[in-house]
Amino acid sequence: MVVRNKKRHTLANGPGLLLVVVGILAVVSGCATSRNDEEMSTTSTLVEQTASTTEPVTTSTTIESPALPNMSSGQTTRTTVDGMMRSYDIVDLSLGQTAPLLFILHGYGGTAKQMRNVIETTDTLNQLPELNPIVVYPEGTSAAWGLAQAWDAANCCLDRTSPDADDIAFFEQMIDEISKKHNVDTKRIWVAGWSNGGMMAYRLACELSEKIDAIVVGAGAYMLDTCRPTRPVSALHIHGELDVAVPYEGGSTAGILFPSTRVSIETFAKANSCTSGESKAEQNTVTLFYICDKNTNIELVTSNTWNHTWVNEWTELLINFLSRR
Repeated sequence: MVVRNKKRHTLANGPGLLLVVVGILAVVSGCATSRNDEEMSTTSTLVEQTASTTEPVTTSTTIESPALPNMSSGQTTRTTVDGMMRSYDIVDLSLGQTAPLLFILHGYGGTAKQMRNVIETTDTLNQLPELNPIVVYPEGTSAAWGLAQAWDAANCCLDRTSPDADDIAFFEQMIDEISKKHNVDTKRIWVAGWSNGGMMAYRLACELSEKIDAIVVGAGAYMLDTCRPTRPVSALHIHGELDVAVPYEGGSTAGILFPSTRVSIETFAKANSCTSGESKAEQNTVTLFYICDKNTNIELVTSNTWNHTWVNEWTELLINFLSRR
């Protein structure tokens, strides 16, 4: 039986604290967009909800990309089971073949578009013919209500006035819908997330393990009270020792208590019946490998030069890890 974590950490000190969190979790991260000089933003288009809608409503548009002729992309908007209007961007790199499904989640205060610009995954993954995933960039919630957009990762980071969205149900619906329209390899459904998005990846691995094969967490933390996966889920956690937003050693940021990076990955490893193994040092990075059952890989990669910013090295680590699945 899947146990869903209902407890959520709220921003107890109101709007002032909300701005502090945005400043730390979004603006600090925003230096990753210096390549295109775009500032991180929390704006979102308000999509009207139809109260009488009882069945999911889906509209989609496909736009051919001149840069990648074999790629199609578009945005899909749907009404989820909780009555909310949710959307996601999809980039199909499958070339019409059976392909893995890769969700990439933005951080607190971010958007799908910003995450796509920051991670630059589509171009990189398109260079790997053996992978060619269907990449999905979903939107969190709260922006339409004038709040910082976020994911409900159990104890972080939706504001207390956010609607009580069911993010797990949203991912279940996306997986089912995309699998019907595309040739998805259901044995290779992956979730990668940055910061609060990485925290959500941990939650999905624990509560939707029957569908999720592997996760990649960048500068996130394990924010759950319990984790009882129905089958083992592989994980790569990437973290910088210079991170002050989600501290490597753990601690409180803007009233939110984060576990240390080692506690995060070890708690998840234990839930998946894995134990700590050997470590490998290369230049400025250290990789810790966990001993797991066959077909399960859990790794932690850290560096004393990384902070809370998603860098190209993280994308390379993501690709290398997932290409082994």
